Amino acid sequence: MVRTQKKSWNTNTDEGVKNNVRRHWRAITVASVCGMFALCAGLIAFRMWRSRVQAEHLLHDLAAFDIGISGEAEVHALETRFGGYRKPVKESGDRHWVNFVITNQPASSLRLAPITLLSVFIGVRSHKVVTVDVKLQRQVGNSSYVAVSVWESVRHSDLFCYEPYCVGNPIGKPFIISRLDSRATPEQRRRAFDLNVNWLTRFRGDPRICDLAPSAWNDWKKAVSPDDVAVLQQTYHCP
Repeated sequence: MVRTQKKSWNTNTDEGVKNNVRRHWRAITVASVCGMFALCAGLIAFRMWRSRVQAEHLLHDLAAFDIGISGEAEVHALETRFGGYRKPVKESGDRHWVNFVITNQPASSLRLAPITLLSVFIGVRSHKVVTVDVKLQRQVGNSSYVAVSVWESVRHSDLFCYEPYCVGNPIGKPFIISRLDSRATPEQRRRAFDLNVNWLTRFRGDPRICDLAPSAWNDWKKAVSPDDVAVLQQTYHCP
C-alpha cells in the first residue's frame, strides 16, 4: 500500500514538472513573438521617421537653389547626400534629369498607411539647373490622390502665370500648384517649398490641400478676390 502511494506521488510530480516546462516554453515563445513584433514596428517607425527628415532636408536644399545659376556641383551634392532615394530617368532632349523619390515604405506596402510620396525632378541644361519639379501626394481611397506641386523654371511657359510666383489650379481639382521663375524672391521660394512632409509618418488620415501646402494655400487665398475666397474654402473644406 505504501509503495502504491509512493508511485502515484512520483507520477504526479513528473506531470507537474512537465506542465511547468510547457508553461515556461510558452512564455518564452510569447515573449519572442512580442519582441519580434516590437522590433519590426520599431524598424518601420524608424524608416518612416528617416524618410520624413530626409524629405525636409531635400526640400530645404531645393528652396536654396538659384534657378538658372545653380549648376551641376549643387546637383551632384544632392546626389551624394540623397543617393539612396535616386531613381533612374531617361534623358529628354537637351536636358539631363535627376530624379529622387521618398516614400512611406514599408508601411504602405504592408497596408499600414496610405501611399505617400515626395517626388523630385531636376532638369539641367548647359550645366545649369533650369527646372525643378516637386510633387507631394497621398492616396485617398483606393485609387485617388490629393497632391501639391511646385514647378520652377527659368521663365514661365504657362500663359496663365505672369508673376514670379503664382499659386492655384482649376478650382475643383484635388491638387494645388505653385509656379516660380528666376525672379522669385527667397521668401516666395521658401513658401512654395513649404510642404508638409509629416504625412510621410502618418498612418491614418486624409489630408486636404491646405494640410499638404499651408503657405501656398494662404497665398492662393490672397491672390483671388474676396468673393472667390469663400468658394475656395467651401470647395476644399479648408479655413
